[in-house]
Amino acid sequence: MGKSKSRVLLVSEYFLPHWTGISQAFFYLAQNLQDQGYDVVVLTTQFDKDLALEGKVKGVRVVRAPYQLKISRTHYSFSLLADYIKLLPKYDWVIINSPNSNILFLSVVAKCFGKKLAIYHQGDLTLPRQTGNIIAHKMMEILFDALSIPSFLLANVTSTYTRDY
Repeated sequence: MGKSKSRVLLVSEYFLPHWTGISQAFFYLAQNLQDQGYDVVVLTTQFDKDLALEGKVKGVRVVRAPYQLKISRTHYSFSLLADYIKLLPKYDWVIINSPNSNILFLSVVAKCFGKKLAIYHQGDLTLPRQTGNIIAHKMMEILFDALSIPSFLLANVTSTYTRDY
């Protein structure tokens, strides 16, 4: 009998049917890993209350955590953190889709559980300068960097798909 493939927990703030370039690329990653025989589940936020908490999206198993707060474009979920801790022991690898508001917590906990960690960095946080509070936006961007950079250092692998990162 052949050795089974690794179990991979992918974590993203948005996933299908939310359709941006970031969620689309992460879906293709999940689907590709699954097609290669990996046991894959995506943990994400239930950004739309009409979406089922669990199910499959185009063959990929998805677990959605309800959100409690909406901050700018982020649907923040404390439930996602609890679901993450509950699911984590079952998986060998964690892949975090970045940008992610929980990136440092997710990274530290993965390493505490002895998991291999990959971060798929798809872009820095850049908030609009034309609308909203410019100072608050700049503070959120600085906070994002302060949480992301240590996470990149904790990761076994950090990946992106463009040369500028």
